[in-house]
Amino acid sequence: MFFDSLLYDATSEGPKSYNQMAIEVLSKHGVDITGQGIDQRFNEGAQKYIHGLIGEQLSSQVSQSIDTGWCKHFNRVIIKDSTRFDLPKTLWEKLPGFGGCASNAGVCIQYEFNVKSGEVNDLSIHPAKRPDNKDAIQTIGLVRAGDLTIRDWDILQWIILRG
Repeated sequence: MFFDSLLYDATSEGPKSYNQMAIEVLSKHGVDITGQGIDQRFNEGAQKYIHGLIGEQLSSQVSQSIDTGWCKHFNRVIIKDSTRFDLPKTLWEKLPGFGGCASNAGVCIQYEFNVKSGEVNDLSIHPAKRPDNKDAIQTIGLVRAGDLTIRDWDILQWIILRG
């Protein structure tokens, strides 16, 4: 319920008041909370909670789909990739998109994962317009001697298939 109320209706074109959100929480989950109560939950702790849930989910999905036997030659095998998607245009000031045929608002999620340990090295959200190479430069300092770094999930799948 908390996760649902935090992300209340990410695809909604229009903003909702905290009171509208409180009514939806009561309707969907049977929990009586005030608009002020919802407002108080939008904080840094909620952001860390969402970050942790997403990181845990991504880690479990990635680690289940990779046979790590070939990784023994490396200290760490780091995969870094991103995904982008459009957002409602009302979010363009915080997360500018490409415009034109795409939305004026968009998000890029960067994900960096150590296949051998299951550790999430980076999970960050940026405007869609931000280029991947800027993020790669910011996290290059995490690379150590003996690491294999793969900057695209498709490349790793190709390596595994070629074996």
